[in-house]
Amino acid sequence: MAASRSAREQLQRSRVLTAAQAHAVLEALSREVPSHPGSAIEDSPQATLLRLIQMPAAQESMETFRAHASPVILAAWPRLSERDRTLALMVLARIGSREGLEFVARTVAAPNGPQGLSIAVILEEVPVESPHVEVLFPALEPLLDAEDSRALEVLNLANRLVAARQLWPHPAATRLPRLRRYLESESENDYGPALAACYALALIPGAEALVLLERATQHPDPEVRLEALYARSRQGVPGAVEALAQATLDPLMALRAREYLQELGKAHLRPQEADDPVLLAKAEMISWLRHPNEFGEEPESIELWDRRVFDWPPTGDRRELFLFLYRYPVYIYGQDEETEVGVGLVGSDTFSLTNETKPPPEGTPEDAYVAHCLWELRQSRDPRAGTLTPDQVRALLGFPPKVWN
Repeated sequence: MAASRSAREQLQRSRVLTAAQAHAVLEALSREVPSHPGSAIEDSPQATLLRLIQMPAAQESMETFRAHASPVILAAWPRLSERDRTLALMVLARIGSREGLEFVARTVAAPNGPQGLSIAVILEEVPVESPHVEVLFPALEPLLDAEDSRALEVLNLANRLVAARQLWPHPAATRLPRLRRYLESESENDYGPALAACYALALIPGAEALVLLERATQHPDPEVRLEALYARSRQGVPGAVEALAQATLDPLMALRAREYLQELGKAHLRPQEADDPVLLAKAEMISWLRHPNEFGEEPESIELWDRRVFDWPPTGDRRELFLFLYRYPVYIYGQDEETEVGVGLVGSDTFSLTNETKPPPEGTPEDAYVAHCLWELRQSRDPRAGTLTPDQVRALLGFPPKVWN
């Protein structure tokens, strides 16, 4: 058991660079190696080998895996655990061979096929540039009618393939009632289906699609409204691209709206006020706060607290930094609703040091800059991070010494 664990750890640190090393990995995977029971967080021997195939370290090894890995993985399939099978499907999808993609499609479409996050991570690996993606449809098309998570994930894949001109017509073109259901969903915690529906409607011609997109512009979620504007702009609806240009003035939409205008070749329509540095910094802060790994939604309110230009030690250059105060409601059982105020920085590594920065009156902007400076030095493993004190960082940033009351 100890030897097995040691071998896996060594393999996990390995980098597959050459064709010979790639063939050695495939030869090892072809053996009937008994799985080590391990723990829930340990990779089996097969999983360790599959991860090496998934992430080759050089072009030579990547090309070897693309040419030879699929049949080896398919032969090993009966010996794989359920957990390892999800990883195997991800690798087959990423390789993109005909036989691999056909197997992925059959397995995903099976009545007992992958569900939930598993199907999402599998289908996200499909390379749209693969010459064999045509085997995925119509094999996966029936899943668009499924009453589980597979329908949405297959829709996302279809959107990618249609947008890349690898699939036509869009298989959801005959399923507009399903797209309407996605747009009308009242789930405040997940507007992913509505976003996917808008993207699909951008790729489906016809009056019915335009009617649905017009409704989507009134959706309660700003991201869905923006996606609807983008879709209507792609469809050439009069006034849509101008409305998209105006969306660059809204911090909730500004960053994505700018990207969409650029993609459509309409960046020149952006209002001059949309380039205001404070607006862009606020939009960046909101985008960070909305990430699922952070708060998952926009703040109740956000305001600029401070704005300064520094010679910034972590990056070794001169840059403008922005501090924002943001507020989120806090619900405590049996008490009145309270508001939590946080501090976030934009201009270097966008971040909020919840436990290390304090809003006024407990904290000052200088305190926040010092905390972020030290944090960034630690993140970049700068040797100064272990020796500099907060007072020394204050001096580096040109602040007077902190006066303690």
